[in-house]
Amino acid sequence: MKKLLVLSLALSTVIFSATAQQKREMKGDKDAMHHGHNNRSMMMKNMNFSDAQKAQMKANREEFKNKMQELNKNESLTVKEQRDRKEVLHNEQKAKMEALLTPEQKTKMAASKAKMEVKRKEMGEKRMDMMKTKLGLSSDQFSKWKAQNEATHTQLKAIKENQLLSSDAKREKMKAVKVAAKEQRKRIFTA
Repeated sequence: MKKLLVLSLALSTVIFSATAQQKREMKGDKDAMHHGHNNRSMMMKNMNFSDAQKAQMKANREEFKNKMQELNKNESLTVKEQRDRKEVLHNEQKAKMEALLTPEQKTKMAASKAKMEVKRKEMGEKRMDMMKTKLGLSSDQFSKWKAQNEATHTQLKAIKENQLLSSDAKREKMKAVKVAAKEQRKRIFTA
């Protein structure tokens, strides 16, 4: 038990250190992925929205904000009901915003998202390499760990995108996948 605790503490420390190091390294990079808000803002500026689109988007955001505030004030709802209604509001908001886009803007948006996904993967690879070095993993351990991480990511993404599952069901399935991944890591790493 002590070994497991020490290993998880060491792994947490390495992850924290690696993240902090990456933030320092990428501070000047305007396209850095962990400046997600800045990326979204820059992406929105590059979309060339018309004044009418901007006005409608602003009105949609205000309406959404007001509905969320009303929902948050409603104390008669259970936590589950409130969460479900918030999810519905978010989906409505997303649909309204997407409906405002022209086909060219939708294409630009998709290209920007794809570019951001590539950068996210590159950063993940860089983080994995740093972890391999810091943990002193063998090539065999590293390849098993990398394959396990990719499989876990694929499973989590499939669950997240499954529209047939409720948010509670998604949460439970994702939790189970993460627990299974943790058990697999225990078999890969040494004490």
